[in-house]
Amino acid sequence: MNTTEQIANKYIFSLDIGTRSVIGIVGYRDNDLFNVMAMEKLPHKKRAMIDGQIEDIEQVADIVKEVKARLEDSVGFKLTDVYVAAAGRSLKTVKSTFKTEINPNISVTNEQIKDIEMNAIAIAQENIYKNDNNDEQEQNMICVGYSVITYYIDNYKMSTILGHKGKEIQVDIIATFLPNPVVDSLRSAMNKSGLNIINMTLEPIAASNAVIPQELRLLNLALVDIGAGTSDIAISNEGSITAYTMATVAGDEVTEAIMQKLLVDFNEAERIKQILFTGVTPINYTNILGIEAIESKENILEYTQSAVQNIANEIAQRILDCNGKIPAAIFLVGGGSKSPNLVQYLSEKLQMEENKIAVGGSNYMKKQTVGNIDANDPELATPLGIAISAMNFITDDDIAVTVNGEELKLIKTTGCTVMNALLMSGIKYSAIMGRNGKSITFSLNDKTIVARGGLSQSAEITVNGNVAHISTILNNGDKVEVKTFPQGEDACVKISDYVKVQSGTVSVDNTRYKFGTMASINGIALNSDTIINDFDKIEVSSLLTFGDLCNSYGLDFHKYICNGEIVNNDLLLENNMTITTYTEPQTIEQNIQQPIIDTVTKENTSYYTDSGTLITEQAQPTPNQATQKYDNSQNNTQTIPYTNSSNYDMPTFTSAKSIKVTLNGQLILLPAKADTTPYLFLDMLNYIDIDPTKPMENVELLLNGTLNPSYLQQLNDGDVIQIKWKNK
Repeated sequence: MNTTEQIANKYIFSLDIGTRSVIGIVGYRDNDLFNVMAMEKLPHKKRAMIDGQIEDIEQVADIVKEVKARLEDSVGFKLTDVYVAAAGRSLKTVKSTFKTEINPNISVTNEQIKDIEMNAIAIAQENIYKNDNNDEQEQNMICVGYSVITYYIDNYKMSTILGHKGKEIQVDIIATFLPNPVVDSLRSAMNKSGLNIINMTLEPIAASNAVIPQELRLLNLALVDIGAGTSDIAISNEGSITAYTMATVAGDEVTEAIMQKLLVDFNEAERIKQILFTGVTPINYTNILGIEAIESKENILEYTQSAVQNIANEIAQRILDCNGKIPAAIFLVGGGSKSPNLVQYLSEKLQMEENKIAVGGSNYMKKQTVGNIDANDPELATPLGIAISAMNFITDDDIAVTVNGEELKLIKTTGCTVMNALLMSGIKYSAIMGRNGKSITFSLNDKTIVARGGLSQSAEITVNGNVAHISTILNNGDKVEVKTFPQGEDACVKISDYVKVQSGTVSVDNTRYKFGTMASINGIALNSDTIINDFDKIEVSSLLTFGDLCNSYGLDFHKYICNGEIVNNDLLLENNMTITTYTEPQTIEQNIQQPIIDTVTKENTSYYTDSGTLITEQAQPTPNQATQKYDNSQNNTQTIPYTNSSNYDMPTFTSAKSIKVTLNGQLILLPAKADTTPYLFLDMLNYIDIDPTKPMENVELLLNGTLNPSYLQQLNDGDVIQIKWKNK
């Protein structure tokens, strides 16, 4: 057997820091078994921990020092190194996959296996960043353990790929992370106790190693470690641990129920609960009023029934959520597993036989341990599991390395790598592997757009001055130097990177309307400098023409004019443009009296010939016609357009009718003449300020775009006419 001196060089000191007590076990590896030399358990003097997390570091350190001193007295040597496990409070569990191509002519090595596992862990941490909104906290998440679900080689599932050949290898893992403050508080308490943490794992992982060994993991089993503040759960299936979760209900639920019913303080309620677990009855106690009382076990069980049912219901729901179905069997460990009737309530909730729910894992814990220890005690599953976890990885001696000048003591495992050393030194995965800047995904008019973040750069690593990799195996005395780089910049894009936002206003009948290319989110208008956020849904609309304006604002499209021109749908809008509804031209009222027949004298007539010559005809009396005398007794008022047409002889035309023409950009209604004659181009001179008898310079005449039409040209509905002096 090993001497005390030999054992002192290879001892394993495991420490389970629970919510209610601290349990320490010291032993050593004896072939394939863990030989227990000593075990100590001390309760906290006050509530120094809440739900498995250290609240009072000094108080926890004091209890650890006392446990450590008692164990040192028992084993006869100093304890300086410790193996610990963290509770599952704030636990994050992530599944991830990493795949890579390999040389098909070379067998897979341990280094390649470790490499794909470490890359899978890095991807798992990246997934935490992506799936949680609390980025600041998630950037301080630390991996406290991982399990390989399965390996693949060329897409074939295998339990191990070591020594095989193929073109591609892959690993599926499940990694567990805790916030840095949880881990830091544990490290601080150990430092104050004079202990160096050699390795840290997760409590459900440790308990699983003690209760559900590898050969049982082909079965779909659930392990539930029920402490005082939390209940940690691990699920096995198809040869590996496939999931971890946690329920925030545990033994304290029962303690608090006793406090309320018996009116006692927390410590007295905890004492009563422990007596209740042993089956002793009746139970004597003193309440907060100082009154001594006695209560039967049956009554106390009735008081705690609701609390125990609540624990069973929450654990059952967590198992179903995590596993997706009822497991084949359940192992309950931890002090809270002793709660009376817990097995009954759990079987009822899950509708499974009570004989498939076991308290403690004594059968398999016994197979892995020897020494003076009660392996039937479910409270010992976690501290024994921590020791067994450490034992399974230790080979010969511990090794000492430095990382950027800081000395570290590591377990010499079958593959102690640079990654192990870096993580132990506190360097984060994202700094080692590099982390690309966050991308932004948004939609633009229902089209998905991804703005990529900046690319990262992996850390530069050397071992003893030589370029190394995260999977490089370390030896005693190695000096590791690591240079990390900032992560890639997060994507930052603005509306102007994708849309040219522009706007203006136009006036339509004295009402101003906004137009242009506009972007909005949920109806809120954005400007060019607006930063686009992840998952934004951006709507872009363009309102650029008068037709767009009418459709957008529900305007009734009729005759509008702008700058003297008729507006059509395709008119491009400009800032400060003024548009008004077209108004019919004003008419002049004339009194039309009934004429009395008299002699009519033909008036002088002046007009331009086709060649532009001004002709003036002298008026001549016309026989057999009457001059107009007006009977003022009749005053029939009729509205006719103002005209001064000459009464010269005209050729015969078709019967006239009212028409609309555009004269110098203005729409004019010309009612039918009383004499039924049609309107001529010459008639339009009456509507403008040009006196053809006093020409200043040449007049520019246009009819439907034709230059210098005949003055006798008949006008038709819709004609466009332009008459102006050339110098105007």
